[in-house]
Amino acid sequence: MLVGSSHWDCCTRVSKLVASTPRTGCPWSEMSSCHGLAAKTTEARWAKSLWKYQNSTSPNKNDLEKSIESYTKAIEIDPQSTRAYCLRALSKGLLKDFIGTLEDCSKAIEINPHYEDAYFLRGCIKVKGLKDIDDGIEDLSKAIVINPSNAKNYIERGTTKLYDKDDFK
Repeated sequence: MLVGSSHWDCCTRVSKLVASTPRTGCPWSEMSSCHGLAAKTTEARWAKSLWKYQNSTSPNKNDLEKSIESYTKAIEIDPQSTRAYCLRALSKGLLKDFIGTLEDCSKAIEINPHYEDAYFLRGCIKVKGLKDIDDGIEDLSKAIVINPSNAKNYIERGTTKLYDKDDFK
């Protein structure tokens, strides 16, 4: 994220770019810089951005709803953008819209069956949001198969396996 910028500022900036340059890919480089992502290393840096966002000051409901609108506009421009689907899924998850999160993650996986972060986020939502432990572990395991060197996938799956299913009820 740009220094001194809030998540909402970044989404607003992207929305303005999207509105001013319809049907082009121009906003993506700007969206990447807003979220601290480099175009060529999207996958690796997306996880860092996700971590920073989750551990920053909690955004309010209006900010999240506006970010969902921004990502929806981005998806209208580029319906094949797995990153836009996952970022919208993250915002939906923070609003506890677990079904919407699953749908967006599943769409990202449909577009790119090797998109590790979509499996990770979907697995986390299945475990923590929907209490579907077995399916959540399955998604986290797929993330591990895709990228066996990413420790966060092992940590999340291992933590889930440590607890009895009754602990998640």
